[in-house]
Amino acid sequence: AIPLQISPLFKNEDDESYTSAIISLNMIITLIVYAIIVIFIA
Repeated sequence: AIPLQISPLFKNEDDESYTSAIISLNMIITLIVYAIIVIFIA
């Protein structure tokens, strides 16, 4: 299976799980950074 990250129209189970994992990781990192900023400011 060749990962086609260039074409958004190409949908595969691997690409879908990869994208959802990236999105969830991004949300977690954003929450952690936000919490750290709030702690340092407060």
